[in-house]
Parts: sequence; C-alpha cells; structure tokens
Amino acid sequence: GSLRKAVEDVFGECDDAVQENKGTTLTYTKSDKKYAAFVFDNKTLKLKSVTYFNNAVPEAYEDAEKQEEEEADKKDEYVKPDALGNDITSGTMQIEGDLYKLPILVSELIDNGWEITFKEDRAILYGNEHLFGTLKKGDIEISGVDVYNFDKTDCLIKNCYVISMEASADTDYTVVLPKNIKVGMSEADYLAAINGLEYDFDSTHFNE
Repeated sequence: GSLRKAVEDVFGECDDAVQENKGTTLTYTKSDKKYAAFVFDNKTLKLKSVTYFNNAVPEAYEDAEKQEEEEADKKDEYVKPDALGNDITSGTMQIEGDLYKLPILVSELIDNGWEITFKEDRAILYGNEHLFGTLKKGDIEISGVDVYNFDKTDCLIKNCYVISMEASADTDYTVVLPKNIKVGMSEADYLAAINGLEYDFDSTHFNE
C-alpha cells in the first residue's frame, strides 16, 4: 500500500528496477545471498508485494555446527576396551556381552542398542552438570545411572559420560568385572578372585 516514493525515501536508490506487465520491481541487494524486492502497481504506484530473500547460513547455525564438530571429536577420545583384563580398578566391565570402560561415552551405549531417558525431557547437560537417568534395552532397565558433562560448557547428552551405575541381586541384566567378578558369585569365589590384592574389610553392618 505504500507509494514507491515512500519506499525510496526509506531505502534509497535501488540496485535494479525492472518494469513489466505485473508491475515495476525495485530490488535492493546486500549480497548474492540477501536481497529485497518491492513490486509496485504501474497505475497506482502503490506497493503490492514484497519478497525478502536470505540464503546466508545463520550465525547460530554455524555455532551449532562448530559445536557438533567439536563434540564429534569426543567419540575419538573414548577408547573402547578389547578385553576385561585383571585390574578390578580399571573401570572396565562387560554389560550384556558388550565391553565398556568407565567413564562410558553415552553414544557408545546408544550404538549398542541402549536408550537413555530422564525424568525431564533433556537433550543437553549444562557445564559440569550431573543428571541421573535410566538405560533401557528391550525388557532390561538400569536405573540410577549417573551421567556427567565434564565440560564447562553445554554438551549434547550423547557426548557426555556415564560415571556411575549399580548392579545388584535384584537386577535382571548381566555385568561382569575383571577377574570374572559378577553379582551372584559366592564370597569364597570372590575372595579367590581378589587373592593377592590389597583391600580394606569392614563388617560393622555387613561384609564390605
């Protein structure tokens, strides 16, 4: 509805003016990726349509893309073990047949068919944030899984790490530790497995 003169008063002289049957088009070009085109009726000289075009990559998208690239490198930081070994303090474990090493990169678990969920719908963890979630795979469920973001900045959950989890006699999944230690073994077999290792023993309330 604005007159051509009013538009030109605001935006100045256009970069290109083309008169056709549909009307006169004034084009203002900022770059090959950004322009605005104003079409005026040839009789009334009033503005009847506007086209804004911006094909430049948004800055926020570039930042997110950079973050994705940086976080993708974390996949290379995680070293997947190829054997359980004999060091019970190594953090190496076998969960449902697959080998992992604490802290476990969440994407490693996802790649092996696990789904991780939290009470609140979250896609990221804030810098140095802990979040307790649940791992699910078919009918198997591991609750109380502590996921941690080691970075000081926000990080996608899949690129964060599981730093703590628990297996007990009540669980229905199999976890095997170095020296073939697992829930359900007898105390005698356990003591035989750790024979020669230094440890503290506390029997105040239960044998630990």
